[in-house]
Amino acid sequence: MGYLWFDILDLPYDVKRTLKHFSNKEYYQAEQQREHHLSCSDTLENFIVDEKQNVEELLEKKIELAALRKALEALSKEERKLIDDIYFSGEQRTYQMLARRYGISRQAFMKRHVLLLAKLRDTTEYYLNNEQEIW
Repeated sequence: MGYLWFDILDLPYDVKRTLKHFSNKEYYQAEQQREHHLSCSDTLENFIVDEKQNVEELLEKKIELAALRKALEALSKEERKLIDDIYFSGEQRTYQMLARRYGISRQAFMKRHVLLLAKLRDTTEYYLNNEQEIW
C-alpha cells in the first residue's frame, strides 16, 4: 500500500494508525458503494435488456397471431368448419369419426386436413412476409 497524505506529516504513531484506520474504512465503504452501484446498474441493465427481449418476443407473437387470424379469415366457410371441428370442438374425435361425419373415407379426410394445413401455413407465411396487409 502506498503512502497516504498523513504519512508525510510528523505525527505520533497512534494518531497515524488511527487516521490510517479511518482512511481505510472510508476507502472500503466507498469501494463497497461503488460495487453496489455497479451491481445495481448491472442488474437494472440486465432487466431492461430482458424486458426488451420480452417485448420483442411478445410483438413477434402478436404479429404471428395476427397473420394466422388473417389466414383463417381467408379460408372458405367449409374449410373453417373443418378446422373448427378438428381443433376447437372441445371433444376428442378421431379421423374416422370426423370422416364419417363428413361422409368421406378416413384417408380422404386426412388428405383434406393435410392440404388445408398446407394452405393455412402458406397463407400465414404470406401475411408474415407482407405485414402491412395484416393490419
